[in-house]
Amino acid sequence: AIVAQPGIPVVVSMGSAAASGGYFISAPASAIVAQPGTMTGSIGVVGGKFVIGRFLREIVGVNIGILSKGKRAGVLSAIEPFSEDGRKWFENSLDTTYTEFLTKVAMDR
Repeated sequence: AIVAQPGIPVVVSMGSAAASGGYFISAPASAIVAQPGTMTGSIGVVGGKFVIGRFLREIVGVNIGILSKGKRAGVLSAIEPFSEDGRKWFENSLDTTYTEFLTKVAMDR
């Protein structure tokens, strides 16, 4: 988070690309400076995961052993696809992050 001092402006300078994360962290700034060609992201979030467990087991020949504790301990593991519960949890997480993003931009810009 940007820690603003009273009376001291915070100016953000975007480089060639800022994506949505760049916009998110720039939102509370006093001013945002970007070049005409800066690729600036929109308000949005994206998420997912690569699943490579089958590739590792069947193609590479790697045996994989996992120890975990907790209902969602492996939800972001690249070894197995999302379970139904894991997918719902992840989608809810994205929804929450998106709502926070909208709120932050509405308050700060």
